[in-house]
Amino acid sequence: MLFLNDADIQRLMTMLEAINAVKEAFKELYFGKAVLPERTTLKLKNGTYPKRAHT
Repeated sequence: MLFLNDADIQRLMTMLEAINAVKEAFKELYFGKAVLPERTTLKLKNGTYPKRAHT
């Protein structure tokens, strides 16, 4: 699994592209063409717990 941070995302796509990607993902989810995984808590080596994925 590949984890991307904010800087990675900003380098890869514009805000408009991100909004359109999310819109398309929700459409595919609605029509049964996508699967939404359960929420995952990411545990870091230093023991901190960042914001949950998929929230």
